[in-house]
Amino acid sequence: MRTDELLFALLLVELTDAVRDRDGDRVVHVLRRLYDLNPVWTDFLVHRLITEARRRPTAN
Repeated sequence: MRTDELLFALLLVELTDAVRDRDGDRVVHVLRRLYDLNPVWTDFLVHRLITEARRRPTAN
């Protein structure tokens, strides 16, 4: 695994933790780091997250 792929994977773990903790500032920070590392992968990731969020019903 290349260094940039490994770093991207580690940042995904950090992003998951930030989302789980509902820490919006941290989510934005991690997304910016992901985008700096690989804009194409990050664009795809954000698109998938938005698509999945729209499919799921919201909790009350």
